[in-house]
Amino acid sequence: MNKKKIIIIISIFIVWVLALLLAYIIGSKNKVSETPKQENKTNNTNLKGISAYDTFDGNSLNIRIINVNEDNYYLQIEGLKDKQVEDKINKELLSIYTDLTKQVSKNKYSSIQMNVTSNINDILSITCDVLTDDDSGIYKSYNVSLINGEEIFFDDLFNDKTIINSMITNGLYSQMSLTNGMVCAIDDCDSDIENSTIEDTIYSLLKNIDYHDIEFNIYSTHIYFQIGEYYGYAFISDYGKYIDYPYKYKSSNYLYTKDFAVKNVNYNISNSSLIYFNRKYLNDNIFVDVAGFGTSYVNEEDAYTINNIYKIDDVVKMYATNKDKNKMNYYNISVELETNDDYNLYGTYYTWQECTTTPDYFKNNVYKMIYNDEELAESNSNYLVLEEDKNVKCVDKEIKELDYVYNNDNKKIEYLSDLFKPGYDYLSVVKKYLETEGIDTSNIDEKADFQIDVYSFYYLYNGDTMSIDYNIFDRNGFAM
Repeated sequence: MNKKKIIIIISIFIVWVLALLLAYIIGSKNKVSETPKQENKTNNTNLKGISAYDTFDGNSLNIRIINVNEDNYYLQIEGLKDKQVEDKINKELLSIYTDLTKQVSKNKYSSIQMNVTSNINDILSITCDVLTDDDSGIYKSYNVSLINGEEIFFDDLFNDKTIINSMITNGLYSQMSLTNGMVCAIDDCDSDIENSTIEDTIYSLLKNIDYHDIEFNIYSTHIYFQIGEYYGYAFISDYGKYIDYPYKYKSSNYLYTKDFAVKNVNYNISNSSLIYFNRKYLNDNIFVDVAGFGTSYVNEEDAYTINNIYKIDDVVKMYATNKDKNKMNYYNISVELETNDDYNLYGTYYTWQECTTTPDYFKNNVYKMIYNDEELAESNSNYLVLEEDKNVKCVDKEIKELDYVYNNDNKKIEYLSDLFKPGYDYLSVVKKYLETEGIDTSNIDEKADFQIDVYSFYYLYNGDTMSIDYNIFDRNGFAM
């Protein structure tokens, strides 16, 4: 283990010890201070917490972006069976946006944008980010049950209310320490820890706190919370046994008009753009870990495209092989779906990592790491790095035949001519463009070496690549 890793581990350990000590001090002070506004409620021990092996289901809820102008938009939902609940949530989303516009009305420039952080287990979590010309950023969150449209508050997330102060303390302390330079990711650290006022700041924040006033957003891997200008994280890997919202707000009835959302996803996988997920043994010697991601919010069209056109299950079974029954193959596969709505084009891009080890080592080590690794839990993909493990051999696979572009009629685009209507002279447009770039076009014909992409195509010549955007063509020439 190198010097940097040792320093980081020791620093993190010191922060945790200090944070736990601070939580104890705050708890002791609160015993003799005024009663906090938000008293601890009776614990609900009937609802279990989350383990690394638990799974969630996505909500088959379409999220519509309502563009007000280039820099401002808000969200509306559709797809609930109960239209009264749907209307209630949409009115609240519009109301939040309207209130924020009033707050920044005096600024010369402002940008208000809403984004979904979690859309799972019949809960919707939305963050509202506001930027202004004076850098006075405003953060507003909205967390709601899709069963009845009632807002969810911070203390509603936990089955043990007594853990909340300690959890907030640890989260705030970690982030404040990073900000103050008390924990460094490099060898040199210039901060003077003795002059820190972190303890006093956190104590002041928690002294009379009302948990209902805490802004927060739910993610599949953690809970982000903010108190005033300060923020922190509560990772499920650390506090899962105290977190019960996935079960508390999950309806026994199906709430949606359609069913297209991803199912059975583990909590260490980011869900905001997840379309497909499959983590299982294909047989005794093959384990696959496959995740498919869209470019934005999960919607019915993306789910249809990736599951019906590309048929990931069939692809995985075809290429995830193992002829040596004495070995265990672990396939970590990421599939990204890109869509160009302007030209009705779809494309997928596969990333494969094949790791080989013994069946026993996989079962006792790698399998657990897949579900519990903290680096994995904090990442935005399911890409697991095992190259440094001497008991595991990993290689990246390149399967070019999987990366194709399709049009809206599910036709594979193999040649540039497949994009255009018969009779449209697209080749003359290409040659004219390349000639302005000083490229010899005398050898270019319909079968020239063009690489088709979703947003553009590439001409390969003399070892170089020239990117050409589709907007050089007459829009009416496309076969859409």
